[in-house]
Amino acid sequence: TNFVDSIITIPNDKLMSVYGNISMQDAFKKADDVLLHAVQGIAETIASEGMINIDFNDIRTAMTAKGHAMMGIGRASGDDRARQATEKAIRSPLLDDLRLENAKGLLVNVISSESLSLDELSKISVIVEEITDIDDAHIFYGSVIDEKMGDDLHVTVIATGLTLDENAGQEPEVVEQPVPSVNSTQPVDPNLHTSALNSQKQAQAQYQESPVRANVTQEQPKTKTNSIQDYLKRQQNK
Repeated sequence: TNFVDSIITIPNDKLMSVYGNISMQDAFKKADDVLLHAVQGIAETIASEGMINIDFNDIRTAMTAKGHAMMGIGRASGDDRARQATEKAIRSPLLDDLRLENAKGLLVNVISSESLSLDELSKISVIVEEITDIDDAHIFYGSVIDEKMGDDLHVTVIATGLTLDENAGQEPEVVEQPVPSVNSTQPVDPNLHTSALNSQKQAQAQYQESPVRANVTQEQPKTKTNSIQDYLKRQQNK
């Protein structure tokens, strides 16, 4: 990673866990398919002319966020197509050791027919921004209208500047707490119980005499920036 802007890695154990005991040649083909889709997705994102365009400068800004990268493509249709396509794009079984919340660059491109609604675009942006720290990440949205898509909705997500999840696949360590032993042969002071009860009564009396006023501070909701609505407003003002 010291000599490249972004790098995509596909561990061999991920190929085994997803596809089982396949031949080495087939495993390499599966890995090549992931890289092929990544290159195609980037090329199509730049070359496609749409309502909201992602250009080469956007790609370069996202890719120069040093670290690991992932590429996901999701396609869905029906009433819930926006959520389904986006979740498919951000959940690659071969790349699930990457922590998307630490992404420094995000490119999101949506391809659909003219049936695409503003509500669907909003759902896509909400899902993407829920898994990332939008204060530190460069997020770019694109939208392309293609009537050949019909009822299908196509979402491409390119995330860069990622970090590996070192705890992935590890079971949580269980720490056993020691159980104190009780020696029944030791004598017990009978005055100890009476003294404890008197202390408890005094504490309750002090609490009732001096009530405490609680200070409640309402947390201000976090304002999200770089949303799809911001892009639409800028496109309308051009």
